[in-house]
Amino acid sequence: MKASTKRLISIFMSALFLISAVAVYSYLIKPVYKDIQTKRGEWNAVKTTLEQERFYLDKAKQFFSQYNEALNSQKDISAILPSDIQLAEATNQFVNIVNISNLEISKFSSKSAAIKPSVNSSVKSIGVVKFNVTLSGDYESFNSFLERIETNIRIFSVDSVKINSQSFGANLKNMIYTLEIETYYQTK
Repeated sequence: MKASTKRLISIFMSALFLISAVAVYSYLIKPVYKDIQTKRGEWNAVKTTLEQERFYLDKAKQFFSQYNEALNSQKDISAILPSDIQLAEATNQFVNIVNISNLEISKFSSKSAAIKPSVNSSVKSIGVVKFNVTLSGDYESFNSFLERIETNIRIFSVDSVKINSQSFGANLKNMIYTLEIETYYQTK
């Protein structure tokens, strides 16, 4: 074969390969590439949606966590400042503090005082219960009693204290303590 024929055949073969490459690209690769691009778009949309849902789920978890903390705070506040008078519970707490402090109750009376109205309409008014108590015991027990009253979960406020001695001199073993104590509650 002549060199010109070989050249012509190689040009023809090159053109045939080029045409077949364009045909393969046009009929086989391009439609699949479009499908791949569509799938990538769908995948990105699903991925974005998933990330948004995770974000909102985390926000919902934070909201429920804050809600539960608020409920716990409400329970704590109700223990500190009950939503009604709960005189038996207040008396029980007081008597337990007296007993733990090794004091004896000589006299005990309670009365409900006037309700302190709230300045703000969104805040409940505060009710007051007054305890008039006479205790006996040594000074260290009384000091322990005051510390326990001070750190009790329910608010007790010591309004007045009168201390009398049953014997004269430096004997602090047998003292008489007359107290006025207030505790508070939320009115309805």
